Amino acid sequence: MIDNIGCRETQMLDLNFFYTMGRQRAFDRIQIQFENNQDPLNNLTYHNSLHTETVIKNTELILRMIRSVNPELVSEKDITLGKLAAAFHDVVQEWESGTDTSGAIKRMRKNGDNEEKSADESIVFIDNTVNTLFGPIFSEKDKNVVKEAIIVTIPRFNEGCVSQPNLTSKTSIVARAVALADLGTAGLESGERFFRDAVALFREDNINFLNSSNETKEQKKARMIEWLEFQQKFIEGRRTMLDQDLDGLDGNAINVVKGLFCHFDDSARMVRQNLIKAKETDTTFEELSKIFGY
Repeated sequence: MIDNIGCRETQMLDLNFFYTMGRQRAFDRIQIQFENNQDPLNNLTYHNSLHTETVIKNTELILRMIRSVNPELVSEKDITLGKLAAAFHDVVQEWESGTDTSGAIKRMRKNGDNEEKSADESIVFIDNTVNTLFGPIFSEKDKNVVKEAIIVTIPRFNEGCVSQPNLTSKTSIVARAVALADLGTAGLESGERFFRDAVALFREDNINFLNSSNETKEQKKARMIEWLEFQQKFIEGRRTMLDQDLDGLDGNAINVVKGLFCHFDDSARMVRQNLIKAKETDTTFEELSKIFGY
């Protein structure tokens, strides 16, 4: 009996140990597949360690803020599950190349499939590494929470707005935190950070952009301007959808989480400044490319 009690106490004390193991597993995969891949096309400028680290950080921030006003809603184990889901949410990034109407080569991510497979990877880690080696640390309910939190990040693109259709008023608090953190940079981070992410995603999506002969420099410049205009719509879309995305939380939790999303104006300002610069007639393609991080 004493041994069993000690075992349960150890399991509770070591939750962060198991998260750290999972985080390392996820980051190893991300770094091998998307940062140090022998095929440069598979090295991603946005869906990499920095994005994942930011989602982990903001997932924990959101959950701890909710816990601060209502500890009954969020436990330390919930925070561990949220961080674990955030670590694994983008470990699979399968894609195909395609072309748009201008002939530009684009990266077409397999949205939906990628999140499903990433969720499967998280469950494999829990089952084969944690629960097999250390006993039933994470229950079936815990695994379902982690899987839900990754699946809910599946995006939908609609007229400049990006939403998460699996995020509803019935979504668990842990899954809601991961979803908000994943698309929340415009509100949660500085304008400078949002802009850096925005142009990193452009570079990731537009394959061989600088060297492509399918477009003239003016056409490429127009595409960059169009991307900045899309970012303006994205920011306003995320700002408008925040109340909907928080539906299902209680009033105090809604208020403290909304308070975290205080950088929309700063993000909009950064995009607006660079869009004005991009549209100036004397701004060259080379100058705009430098703004975009090339």
